[in-house]
Amino acid sequence: MTISSTDKGTQYEIFVKNVYQAILKAEQIGAVKNIRVEHDIKIEDRFGLKRQVDVYWEYSLAGESHRVGVECRNYNSKIAIEKIDAYATKVQDLKLSKGIMVSTKGFQAGAIKKAEHHGISLIEMREIEAEDFEGYLHEINIEINMLSPARILNVKPKVNQQWIERTYADRPKGELKNIQMQGLNTEIFIHDRENNNTISLFDLQGDLDSFQSTPGEYEHTFTYDNAFIESKTATFDIDEIWVKYAVFEPMKAAIQIDFLKEFLAIMAYVTGEKKRIGVLKDGTQKHFE
Repeated sequence: MTISSTDKGTQYEIFVKNVYQAILKAEQIGAVKNIRVEHDIKIEDRFGLKRQVDVYWEYSLAGESHRVGVECRNYNSKIAIEKIDAYATKVQDLKLSKGIMVSTKGFQAGAIKKAEHHGISLIEMREIEAEDFEGYLHEINIEINMLSPARILNVKPKVNQQWIERTYADRPKGELKNIQMQGLNTEIFIHDRENNNTISLFDLQGDLDSFQSTPGEYEHTFTYDNAFIESKTATFDIDEIWVKYAVFEPMKAAIQIDFLKEFLAIMAYVTGEKKRIGVLKDGTQKHFE
């Protein structure tokens, strides 16, 4: 759908209004707070006539009233001197403290000289583009590969036969069926008397990472010369522990930081102090060389 020149002009005016609202909000000082930037309003001039102003705000400071008007020009070419002449008269008739003209394509040399004569600020204002960041870092891509530790799926300890005979020699064989070992993997411990080492089932998973790195399910048997397994409910001497475990695909995450998206606009001051400023969404400003 084709956008009419009128609609393009209105969109640009709203864009300029939002930029100035963000700047003024970020720059509030002392008694000058909550300045409301208005769009497309009518103001009475010194002749009693209602005149349209694209963007406008006013405030009082030290007992003085300050009235600022902005003329917006979304043209496909640079602004000519005639536009400055007309706007200078409008600023005078409306008794504005400051007149500003903004354009997307800049201003002709004659227009700049005439604006400086009348004290009108000329600013080239538009959405920021990648070319504005030439020589600056404006995008960061971060790829995160999060490795998941192996996870035990099943555990089967082989109880030492001599320990069974020694411990349960005076008990009926059927009583062994009722022995249960319960607990979280952080609450079940393997004590290796031979190497004077104690490790939980949870920590044992860390040792499994060294055996396999390819995702899938695997089995491994840990053997012991003199060890026992212990929980809050039972203790057994063991010869080995068989474990079934899974190795998982790394979890991947991509993060893109695009500084372009943090900017509202780029502003090039044509009159007065020549400078280029990027305006962030919060109204703070970054100076570009």
